Amino acid sequence: MKSFPVIVTSLILALSTNAQAQGADTTVNNAPKNDVPRTECSLSAHLGYSRLLEEAVGLSNASKGHNNKLRSMFAADLQFEVRIAWFSCGVLFLSYVSIGSTEHTTDRVAIYSFMPQFGFYIIKPQPSRIAVKMQTGMGYAIYENNSTVFGQKRLAHQNCFAMSSSLSGLYRLSSHLSLSLEARYFASGHMHFNVNYHEQSFIVYQPFLLLQVGIMAGVNYTF
Repeated sequence: MKSFPVIVTSLILALSTNAQAQGADTTVNNAPKNDVPRTECSLSAHLGYSRLLEEAVGLSNASKGHNNKLRSMFAADLQFEVRIAWFSCGVLFLSYVSIGSTEHTTDRVAIYSFMPQFGFYIIKPQPSRIAVKMQTGMGYAIYENNSTVFGQKRLAHQNCFAMSSSLSGLYRLSSHLSLSLEARYFASGHMHFNVNYHEQSFIVYQPFLLLQVGIMAGVNYTF
């Protein structure tokens, strides 16, 4: 009978140890998790300046000064992106526009492009407030020059294959809103272009390149 207190004491100690272990496991399992989401979606818009490196084609006036003026273009883009860890994919709409005139002519040169694009983050936006990414894409472009010559409408246009690459920096203001700065290169071209003038259509067999370099600033919304 002397051993009975010893057995009871040992049993109580064993039950107490087991209860403490179960409580510790529950605490660990219920602890708040700080895992950063691996997937983000974002919409962004940018405005800026771009320079056409080659001469514009299909102009109503062939003077060097007029062409040089039209090569300085207003640039804008809209982007949708899905980021998974270090990588991203999405779509890009890009436009370049410039307007110039002489005594008897007016030209409005425009390039519109739509393409899927893929990217890689050099610096991820989380946990850092700063992000840096590179993107590239290939798709479709439309080149057109809507002009008037002595009051008569004239259109030079062509559909082209295009590619674009960019280097972007983002600064996160909040969990959803960021400011971004983007340097972009754009390339397209064709072997000829079409002209509609005086209710007639004809083809001009003149190879041309559309090479653009520019810089844009904008906002990025993440959700």
